[in-house]
Amino acid sequence: MIRVATLFLYFLLAAVDGDHLITVNPATSPIASPIKVRLTVNLKPDESAEFPEILNLPEGVTLNSRTVYDPVTADSGVTTQTVEYEIVSYQIGAGEITGIDYTVTGKDGARIDRASGPAIFKIVSVRGATEKAQTLKDIKAPAPLSIKLSRYILPALIFLLILLLLIYLWRRFSSRKKKIIKTDIISRGPHEIAYDQLNKLKEDDPYGKGLYKEHYFRLSEIMRGYVERRYEVFALESTTLELRSRFDNRFETQLKRERLFSLLEACDLVKFANFKSTPANAKDSLKRAFEWIDMTKKDDEFPREKN
Repeated sequence: MIRVATLFLYFLLAAVDGDHLITVNPATSPIASPIKVRLTVNLKPDESAEFPEILNLPEGVTLNSRTVYDPVTADSGVTTQTVEYEIVSYQIGAGEITGIDYTVTGKDGARIDRASGPAIFKIVSVRGATEKAQTLKDIKAPAPLSIKLSRYILPALIFLLILLLLIYLWRRFSSRKKKIIKTDIISRGPHEIAYDQLNKLKEDDPYGKGLYKEHYFRLSEIMRGYVERRYEVFALESTTLELRSRFDNRFETQLKRERLFSLLEACDLVKFANFKSTPANAKDSLKRAFEWIDMTKKDDEFPREKN
């Protein structure tokens, strides 16, 4: 019974002719969904059929594709040839393709034009009823966006404070390397400060107390501080090699510069290479420091203030 009912429904959806059969699947389809229109033609032996590339479609219907299947020959000798068109309709309601014109060519080459019956289909709204699809509904206003700003205020303030702290620290430490030490530079000249420091080193006599490296560390710092104050060249935080490239012939003659770097390199040997110095070497290095300041000082550059 089920098979009989299925065949009955199939023929209800098909336009049947003695020579051809046209079917629509599905006969009722949602809007903009593909519909397959299939035409099957019965042919005699040695006959063939030619089908059109396009169809005469109603307004709002477009053709997606066309597929021609290989002929199938039954035991009785009857050959069937099938073409399938896929269409899409964008209009709600009943639709009809008036017919498909095709040509049959016989064994003797004679061509006979034929036409199928109509293909009928129905397009419905994706929501079901046509009336609902054609009725406009009010659009509600967008729901208000609820954001609790209070939950973001505290994290934002903490982030801002951390950012300001990082900026402050960066500016402070980056400026330290560029800052030139000018202690007592207004009231005292660089050579006067250096003389006081050398005399204090001589008085403390760390070398005589067995503090060999301290003697050369302090001597190197005194000379570098003098160069930095006197010539405004970064020296205290520079290596001897870096200072050589900065303190060039724009500041002093070759002879004076070589005497300075000879003294600084002698200090470096004791400071970093554990060079064994002697009391005579320590005394000589202090003497050379006094002499270099004597030959490079400018007495009138930083005059004392009168009381």
